[in-house]
Amino acid sequence: MRDLVDLMTRWPLEDSPEELADWLNNRLSGTLMSPMRIHAVSVSPEGSISELTVSPVISTPTGYVHAGAIVSLADSNATWTVIAALGGDLTSPTGFPVATNISCQLVSNINKGKLVAESKIIHQGRKLITVETRVRNEASLLLALITTTHYVRDRPSGES
Repeated sequence: MRDLVDLMTRWPLEDSPEELADWLNNRLSGTLMSPMRIHAVSVSPEGSISELTVSPVISTPTGYVHAGAIVSLADSNATWTVIAALGGDLTSPTGFPVATNISCQLVSNINKGKLVAESKIIHQGRKLITVETRVRNEASLLLALITTTHYVRDRPSGES
């Protein structure tokens, strides 16, 4: 099993959102995001952006993007947004925000170009955080609207 020590640490939130995305991208080797080629562009508490280039690895036999790839992109991006909003402290595994619900409305699909996911927190409670992620193509055509709910067992110290 992969050693997750590179991700289960304190994230450098003092960096710019683009620098934080680069830091994260350098630590995705050996995870699902690596063979799918999910690429973080910008990660911050205010929202995150990630991209995924259409390729045979994420496509169905018809050449269109597999729904699971769209959901994986959205879930990854949403989780990074939640981690940043919680202060980026993953020094304890119980601080990791676990997705408990994923609702996906697929409205279109593509067979070339890039998928672009944009995530924003729409509700932040004490234990549950809800994120809305819109996945579009490069021309801003909406492909999917995905809502995820994340359970936070232990919030970072100083938060309630």
